[in-house]
Amino acid sequence: MKRLNGWSLGAAIMLFAFASCTNEALLPEAPQVDEPNDPNACQLVGDNFLWEGEETRTSLTIEDNMAKFCWTAGDRVGILPDEGTQVFFTIPEPEEGGEMTNTATFDGGAWALKAESNYAAYYPFVKDFDLDRTEVPVNYKGQKQNGMSTAHLGAYDFQGARPVMTNENGGGVTFDFDHVGALVLLRFTVPDANTALKSVTLSAEDESFITEGTYDLTSSKDDGFPITATETSKSLTVDVDYTTTTTNEEVTVYFMCAPIDLSGKMVNVSIAYGDADESFDFVAVGKNMVAGNGYALTAMSIEMLPYLTFSAAGEQTMVISTEDDYVLDESLQYSVGGGAWTKLTADTKIVFGGQGNDLRLRGQSSTGTAVDPYQNFSTISFEDEEVPVACTGDIRTLVDYLNY
Repeated sequence: MKRLNGWSLGAAIMLFAFASCTNEALLPEAPQVDEPNDPNACQLVGDNFLWEGEETRTSLTIEDNMAKFCWTAGDRVGILPDEGTQVFFTIPEPEEGGEMTNTATFDGGAWALKAESNYAAYYPFVKDFDLDRTEVPVNYKGQKQNGMSTAHLGAYDFQGARPVMTNENGGGVTFDFDHVGALVLLRFTVPDANTALKSVTLSAEDESFITEGTYDLTSSKDDGFPITATETSKSLTVDVDYTTTTTNEEVTVYFMCAPIDLSGKMVNVSIAYGDADESFDFVAVGKNMVAGNGYALTAMSIEMLPYLTFSAAGEQTMVISTEDDYVLDESLQYSVGGGAWTKLTADTKIVFGGQGNDLRLRGQSSTGTAVDPYQNFSTISFEDEEVPVACTGDIRTLVDYLNY
């Protein structure tokens, strides 16, 4: 089932039908339902999931912070018996006038499950006669979003259901699907209308992104479905075919990725556009992206980070002084009015204040601006006591503004 956050994806499948022979041209398919109310029918049911902490009833249609799940006609679910060749189920078209939902039903027909056997399931189906249930493939390369559609997500929403025995009545099995990867919504603002977007690339310091790998359907429920990487990369690219229609338009790019812990890291975001080799270079604050969860990331200009910022209605002067043997870290910098970043030195008077003339500080100092509060520290002071100063931003940007 296509579930996107907290996706334990309760896909209940009661299945009855597996072929004992194969066809070289096409793997066997379980027959479709003839009577939806048949008590021996096999049923797939979608479930709730959590989207960044709020429980929702959802599809792969994404609205605001909601990711709603429903099957798409033609989706194929692979079923792997403990012995013999796999089969697949094809999600049928809805009844006339109906809409696709989070449920689908199948009839076992003349097929039967083997007694004392177990069956595993996965999605999307892979046409491979010798597919090993301990090495089901995943591949996150080649994702492409057309317009603001989310139609591309289904092919990368890898899901697995662990092996289960046929039920005591010999009539079927119930599969509980879990999602293997994470869903990401990346939002950013494009300054100009009629900008033709081509791709979005996320990159990290190390080879953090799993682009190809396998997972084991027999793994423990407590372990999730950890991916064994066969290919990694410093970056993950999603192609985009979209032209903005307004100035300062907010664009959202949707993609799936293997679980990755980017918490405490700044992720570089390069957005290619136009016919020339042009790009917007943004950053985003990383998160720990866990399998079966959905995450919203906001890409922004590095100048938009929440630097420690001082503002005043009128002209003001700041100076930073040091005590005892303390020496300011070499990485500490300041910028006035959005100007160039300059090394911050002790006892230098910095004039700021007035409309659009804020003072920003940043650094990559493990101790910030002090070793301890009683000795070896620095003090920020303002010379004009008649001009109030407001302080905003995140003080951790003095410790490491790229990973604050």
